[in-house]
Amino acid sequence: MKNIDRIKSMSEEELTELFHEIPFDCAERCTMYKNQEGYPDPAAGAAIREADRPPEDYRKAVRMMLFTAKCMGYHVEDTIRLRDEKTGRVWP
Repeated sequence: MKNIDRIKSMSEEELTELFHEIPFDCAERCTMYKNQEGYPDPAAGAAIREADRPPEDYRKAVRMMLFTAKCMGYHVEDTIRLRDEKTGRVWP
């Protein structure tokens, strides 16, 4: 149980280092959000991305599941979906 507690307490950067993943920066890869007139609106785009981002616990839980599956010799084939017990929102 010690390792799971250690993984739960890790920051996103530490988990990225542990799993050797490159963090995804949507600001670099995604097209910029534009307003109704077609002009770039970076403030609105950043607000929408921030509001739609899954909580940190979800990201940690998914990474722990992927890590556990890999350690046990399995590969996750489909999307992991979790329902937040407090809000009821389903995160893909």
